[in-house]
Amino acid sequence: MKLAEPLIPVFGYELMKKILASDWHIREEGLKEVSKEISLGLRSNLVGEVRQPNLFTACFGVIAYTCGDKIGQVSGTAMDLIV
Repeated sequence: MKLAEPLIPVFGYELMKKILASDWHIREEGLKEVSKEISLGLRSNLVGEVRQPNLFTACFGVIAYTCGDKIGQVSGTAMDLIV
């Protein structure tokens, strides 16, 4: 969880637990939740009040952690966050 410490204030503990899970299905689910929350923008209960530069940095922190995943679906979902 040390890796997730700077990201927890932005995405919350439970979501970061999913991103760092050993089960790839849960990691992919976490990435989809990040994508959903980002697309909600200010309407998001999770990231709606996070300053844009912090949100941008946190998103790329999640992408950096997951884009090299050994499971193709997880790394593909991480790459979708870039678009």
